[in-house]
Amino acid sequence: MRPLVLAHPIPSFSTTYPLVTHSVLNMPTASPAPHRCFKYEGRIFTVVNPSPVEWLPGMPIYDPEDNLDLRDIRKALWAVDRAPEMAYMFRRSHADSRFFARLAIPRGQALPVVQTDGVWGIEKTFKASWSRLEGTLLYIWGALNKHVGRLPEAHFANVDPHWSLPQDVGYLSHHKSRGAAVRALWKARDAMWLLAARCSMAIALTNCIPGQLPGSLATMPRWQVILREAGANASWIDEISRSIIPDLSPGLRVGAFVCPVRGEGFTPWINHVPCMIKANLPVYIYWPERGDDYDYYWAQIIREFPYLEPYRPYDTNVVEVPLSTDEHIGYNQQGRPYMVNPQNSFRWADVEPDASPSTSVAAPSPQAIDNIEDTPCGKGQRPGESFEEFRARRAALAAKLQAKETAGVRA
Repeated sequence: MRPLVLAHPIPSFSTTYPLVTHSVLNMPTASPAPHRCFKYEGRIFTVVNPSPVEWLPGMPIYDPEDNLDLRDIRKALWAVDRAPEMAYMFRRSHADSRFFARLAIPRGQALPVVQTDGVWGIEKTFKASWSRLEGTLLYIWGALNKHVGRLPEAHFANVDPHWSLPQDVGYLSHHKSRGAAVRALWKARDAMWLLAARCSMAIALTNCIPGQLPGSLATMPRWQVILREAGANASWIDEISRSIIPDLSPGLRVGAFVCPVRGEGFTPWINHVPCMIKANLPVYIYWPERGDDYDYYWAQIIREFPYLEPYRPYDTNVVEVPLSTDEHIGYNQQGRPYMVNPQNSFRWADVEPDASPSTSVAAPSPQAIDNIEDTPCGKGQRPGESFEEFRARRAALAAKLQAKETAGVRA
């Protein structure tokens, strides 16, 4: 794909637009999307647009860019301070496709990192190929964001809006060591996939723009019309159409965990959820626990976010995913030990063989609601266990497992 000559400047990411008050948030509620409920570690979740294999909740993640790599972001996360573009990540790599073939780095093949005049950097042709891809993705995002940035579903208040651009993580720069150049290479590839996910998010947001296009344009996807009006030629738009970027098919993307309860862990971009549901993304909704403020929280959720009401679990008799105790010690690239629990997903067929996704919810059952467990427990924390007890138990387990390991095993 040839590098683009931008017909219009890319809007600044900090550009603000007057909010559109007529979008899918304000439209009459259609039939609810397929959804299922499950209980894990004593808490009930609803997953909208379920898949045969579902992710399990983790702790709320702050600063994901500093703590996660591509392997981590290919699953649904509970990211608090980042716009929801991570929800549009693909479940698997599509570097075998024509559009993203340049991101493929086959295992066992030498990395495109070279030393020139005493400094390290990315090989020239490889760098140029990635730079053209980044320019293409930025053009798509910039042109579409100019039209969708005013929607309430795109109003990401009080969050660090987006993952860093690939060019900002150093793949175009020279480095003092080979290790620094390799780190820039991997971080740039991660950022490239996130930028592609951001473009998919922008395409999904165009489906939230109210109204219908006039005449013959009504048969075209709105995002294509926007790019054509921005000056992109038809063959280039066709190339994008054949890529994975505009594909919003069910089961293709990872989705995200959201929390509608205000306070620590609250999802500040929760008004984007209707767009995610419309785009067939899995949405894992974390519901309030039974307690003194239970009725207050539910009233607040339904009042502020009425589009979540069809997915409220009135019946607490839902399938429970067993808690795995198969824990062991792992070591990161710096050789530091950390606790590993391989259970991060489950199959519906393993826990509820005869179940199928529901399209409606059961009638309210106050008796069932009263049975919700009121014992708070977090990721890996046992019901009834205090946080101090949890930390002490994990520390003891880590010490016990580490004492059994030999130096050869750690190597």
